[in-house]
Amino acid sequence: LECLCAGTDFGDRLLAVGDHAALGAWDVGAAAPLVTDAEIFPRWRLERPLRLAEDPDLLPGWVEYKYVVQRSCGDCNWEDFGA
Repeated sequence: LECLCAGTDFGDRLLAVGDHAALGAWDVGAAAPLVTDAEIFPRWRLERPLRLAEDPDLLPGWVEYKYVVQRSCGDCNWEDFGA
């Protein structure tokens, strides 16, 4: 996963949280962290590849997820598409 997210500040974290265990099963505390640096900001990417299944035959048909910005103060801002 990669995401362009310019709405972050130094010390913030960008997380991918979703319905699969590899994405924390909707638990922000277990979400998959993305990383950035001065060279690629505002592009964020996963720290490591996600393993959705050991056996390719058991891969889910789809995975639902959202991005969450976790501010340095601990507050979380969930992605919102204005539903």
